[in-house]
Amino acid sequence: MDKYNFNYRELDQVRDLPGVYAWYLNFSKEDDIQNYQCFFSEKRFDVKVVGNLKESYLGVIKSSVDKLANNAIDKQMLETVFSSFNVPIYIGISKSLRIRLLQHKNALEEKIAEGMPPLNESEKIKTLFNEFNEAELDTQAESSAFAGRLFIKLHQNNIKARNLSVKVVYFEKSNKKSSLFAIETFINRLFYPILGRN
Repeated sequence: MDKYNFNYRELDQVRDLPGVYAWYLNFSKEDDIQNYQCFFSEKRFDVKVVGNLKESYLGVIKSSVDKLANNAIDKQMLETVFSSFNVPIYIGISKSLRIRLLQHKNALEEKIAEGMPPLNESEKIKTLFNEFNEAELDTQAESSAFAGRLFIKLHQNNIKARNLSVKVVYFEKSNKKSSLFAIETFINRLFYPILGRN
């Protein structure tokens, strides 16, 4: 029977087939609840509001959520619940899932080893997001951009890469690149993963 759920250390076991994949962040009872709350609740949006007489307002808005105390939740129970109900943080497609996911992992490990230059957060994210052409699929530049965005979120919230996992769906006979793109777009719009780009 094929395995479809892999922890971070098992990515070399993913089969070399086309398909859809999703990255997840798992909670461990040793972790700080507030770090996870910040990881998932900090969303930013560029906005433009247009009023009468061509008046307009531009800016960035971000969400805010009241933080829960670490002692308010049983961490053992949360670890169990999190493993069943966590949401994807990134969803992608690939013509070779094994190669693609190992590219992501290697790029993330390089970013962790290098650290980040002292840019403010929005500049970092924009730089990393624009490093690749969105029409490209399975490129090293795209992997590096995703790894950079993921590294920033993990680093800012003091979360370790070992807490990541990936779920995959294989399409052994799929030569329909347009179908995979359509599925990726639909699933990203439906779940709106925090590191998604579609």
